[in-house]
Amino acid sequence: MAIPLSLHNPPASTDIPRQPKYSKQTFEVIMECYICDVEAQESGFADGCKSVECPGCGRYDISGSLIAVKRGNGYRFDIEQMREWFARQRQIYPDTNPFIRDGNQRWAL
Repeated sequence: MAIPLSLHNPPASTDIPRQPKYSKQTFEVIMECYICDVEAQESGFADGCKSVECPGCGRYDISGSLIAVKRGNGYRFDIEQMREWFARQRQIYPDTNPFIRDGNQRWAL
């Protein structure tokens, strides 16, 4: 007895749920800049770190642990000092985003 061809190649069904397709780019959300509180875009990249694009501060990366310290203690960054630090980092390392982590941040007093 021959097996009908339709059993070898069942028709595609539109009722079968498909796996979502994800791009390699990270999802961006609108948020407030960690430095100056202006509306900015944020995307996560690894180990809780975030990449931020701010119209005032430019693009920078920040560690997840520093975000937790900032939020947990109610700290605020010194905007002017951080922007100066960003400018120096961009001159020294023009092909990378400045990366803020514990030890190179400038808190407002």
